Amino acid sequence: MLLSAALAVAICVELARFRLPRLEAAFTRAVGGLLRGREQRELTGATWLAAAMCLVVWAVPMRSALVALWAAAVGDASGALVGRSVQAWRGRGAGKSLTGTLAVGVATAAGALWLAGLTPAIAAVLGAVAAVAERPRRPLDDNLRVALAVALAAMLVGVG
Repeated sequence: MLLSAALAVAICVELARFRLPRLEAAFTRAVGGLLRGREQRELTGATWLAAAMCLVVWAVPMRSALVALWAAAVGDASGALVGRSVQAWRGRGAGKSLTGTLAVGVATAAGALWLAGLTPAIAAVLGAVAAVAERPRRPLDDNLRVALAVALAAMLVGVG
């Protein structure tokens, strides 16, 4: 229920910021530095993450949802942090890096082992699914894509 309420609030904020210039200006002052370029004109990653969490929690069994939520929240964030830090260190431009993608897979697999108590083989498969799902720039936001892909894969391999 809390995730549903959080998603409702996020959607209301998004709609209001697109329709009310004063709110958009205040929103940009408050969190603009955290937003990617496309998030200035589209839904934020946080709203997509709330939608992914809500959908997964309501649609799949608990252990599958747990791994999917971990993949979207921690795995994807790990990929962004590692990828950006390596690119900054190497002096490369924007874009998804292979080191970031690897970090998504490793963080997701670690969460599957630790939180859901899955076997190393199943955890590795789910980590690989998260890494592959994170890689494309479109369609859909990667927060949603990663959560849905991992949830589906977890159910297919028999995670309850």
